[in-house]
Amino acid sequence: MNLIENEWIPVRRRSGKVARIAPWQLTDGFAEDPIIMVSAPRPDFNGALVQYLIGLLQTGFAPDDARAWRRRLREPPAPAELKEAFLTVASAFYLDEGEARFLQDLNLELEIRKLMPSEQQKRTCGVGDLLIEMPTGKTLEDNTDHFVKRGRVAAMCPACVAAGLLSLQTNAPAGGQGHRTGLRGGGPLTTLILADSLWATTWLNVLERGFFNATGNPARNAPGDRFPWLGQTRTSEDDRATTPDDAHPAQVFWGMPRRIRLTFSNGQANCDVCGAVGNWLVSQYLTKNFGVHYVGPWRHPLSPYFVGPEGARSAVHPRGGIGYRHWLGLVHGTEDPRGKREPAAVVERYLRIGSDDLRLWAFGYDMDNMKARCWYDASMPLPFCPEDIREAFAFRVKAIVQSAGLAASATRAQLKKALFKPGVDVPGNLLFIAGRYWQETESPFYTLLPRVRQVLREHGDAIAILEEWHKTLVKTAEGIFDDVSRTGAFDAADPKRIALAWRDLQKEMHGRKMRQTLGLPDGPSKTVRVGQRKER
Repeated sequence: MNLIENEWIPVRRRSGKVARIAPWQLTDGFAEDPIIMVSAPRPDFNGALVQYLIGLLQTGFAPDDARAWRRRLREPPAPAELKEAFLTVASAFYLDEGEARFLQDLNLELEIRKLMPSEQQKRTCGVGDLLIEMPTGKTLEDNTDHFVKRGRVAAMCPACVAAGLLSLQTNAPAGGQGHRTGLRGGGPLTTLILADSLWATTWLNVLERGFFNATGNPARNAPGDRFPWLGQTRTSEDDRATTPDDAHPAQVFWGMPRRIRLTFSNGQANCDVCGAVGNWLVSQYLTKNFGVHYVGPWRHPLSPYFVGPEGARSAVHPRGGIGYRHWLGLVHGTEDPRGKREPAAVVERYLRIGSDDLRLWAFGYDMDNMKARCWYDASMPLPFCPEDIREAFAFRVKAIVQSAGLAASATRAQLKKALFKPGVDVPGNLLFIAGRYWQETESPFYTLLPRVRQVLREHGDAIAILEEWHKTLVKTAEGIFDDVSRTGAFDAADPKRIALAWRDLQKEMHGRKMRQTLGLPDGPSKTVRVGQRKER
């Protein structure tokens, strides 16, 4: 199976029709019934497959300059043109034929054959272990796979195993001694510009050739420098590192931190992931630790980065969800004494040369070393902001987000004071309250963004909009306080304690710190007597 020539990527068209395409068919039927999005049976497969298509375009079809990029966005290439470009690298994309196989270690099978049978068995894994959330190692030894059970995926079809291999090599988490993480670390956050067709989505996330080549060493142009499975693996038993100087820039899309060799078998069976029936599937693979150890100033164009005070750069990882509290860092970047956050290179570039309001798609695994805690997947507005107001826009949005953070913290702190006696250890610290606060104010926040932009375009005053946002924060805080304090879910609630906490919440919500954060003039003092609460 060749992953360039064969039709294996599941997609959905605008009409709702689901089909499988070869990568070069990305623009097939674009005028009549365009392909909207990949449609794999798992969300992490979708994320991996879109990055695969972007990687192919970046590797074999990158534009020379911004003008060429804009032209292709308006006038997509015909499938035949894409096929001609992709076939130049098709020999690197065999999944099951020849010695060099896609994302699989060239010499691993030979190495393992030389081991004693007992050692060979240790290097053999069930194909379900390709799926990041599947229990492995100590979890199985201790029989603690309570929520995600072993053995549920015993066979995969070629399309699913290719997507699973992509997902694992892209997101590779820590997996014990010598099991290297991906080029961006284990479980990186990916942010893509999202449009109304799969062609536009992929092309919006392709950089001009010169801009892309800024990370990596274009002089390293041997086949194995682009596609590491075409050469001897740069194993890392002695902690040998692979830096941008050691590889072509394209390797950011084709990193191979895990040493894997798939084992194909004949015989009709069902794929345990998508349900397809096939004559040959994968039930096992060989693996060994100490694969490619990516170290150094890599910058993947699809991930935001955190830069520490001393300049060390690391890819951002999703922790505890993706919401509007992260929006500014993902789109415009932020900076404080702890360091700064840089948006993904593709987002920075689009805000510089784009023109339309689109959406940002953010996704990734929340990993605890080798354990997948959650898969996060969210989309949010990406309003285009002209350069002359971009700094002012970011300044206003930062104030809006910071004020919501103050309000969420105040609501949580005062509910804790209302419901528990001083000194009581509260399990979880009522973190769900802050999460609820962010969730309930998310829609108003996104509604606010184009209004702030419009005021700045017209050189107007944003005070009225900020006052309106302040009212939203107050109303949300009061609503959550009322709801949680009256649920009866907490024992021995003291009415006086609740009333005092309500008073203190009002002070914080209307106080000087809140208004200064928003850039609002001090308002009239607000006196709230103990017990004074709005009844619903």
